[in-house]
Amino acid sequence: GLSDPKFNIINSLKKYGGPKVDIIRHGLSEHEALLIEATLIDTFGVDQISNKVKGIDSNKFGIMDIKLVDEIYKGKEFKEDISAVCFKINKAWHKNIDEEMLYNKIRGNWYLNIRRAEKATYGIGVYEGVIKGIYKICNWEKDETHESKRFRFNGYKDEKMQKFKGYSLLNHPAHKVRGPLFYYNCY
Repeated sequence: GLSDPKFNIINSLKKYGGPKVDIIRHGLSEHEALLIEATLIDTFGVDQISNKVKGIDSNKFGIMDIKLVDEIYKGKEFKEDISAVCFKINKAWHKNIDEEMLYNKIRGNWYLNIRRAEKATYGIGVYEGVIKGIYKICNWEKDETHESKRFRFNGYKDEKMQKFKGYSLLNHPAHKVRGPLFYYNCY
């Protein structure tokens, strides 16, 4: 059968009288217990333990750089007078994503209305309504590997726009659309 690391570790400790067990907190709801478990997994590192899965919501609420926490709770409305295509990267973004991967996820391979997209000056990546990346669009290219109308932009990180990372587009009416992207001032 498949080997289970947690089982193997516990089994190997039997010759020493079994694993030492400490109760860290008791009297908790299941959700509170899962949050504490996730916190401890973050603290000790998933490599130190044999759990197959990181703790509950660790990507959203786990250990992270203070700048990321600031971005999450900044909550300021993004109201700049620019035009942009905003891409929802909810599945792609994670707290350890590097700059190159973030750029590639945002510039994408999107099924979009190219005439409308060409009116945009910026490509913005949005995670749960919060701006995670802003790139100045140089041009659009058609994805030749698909027969479909999928496009990606070529662009660069515009330094003067970086201060808007962490701003919110959650209340922008277009954010409420169900699709993977929305247009901001692209009429």
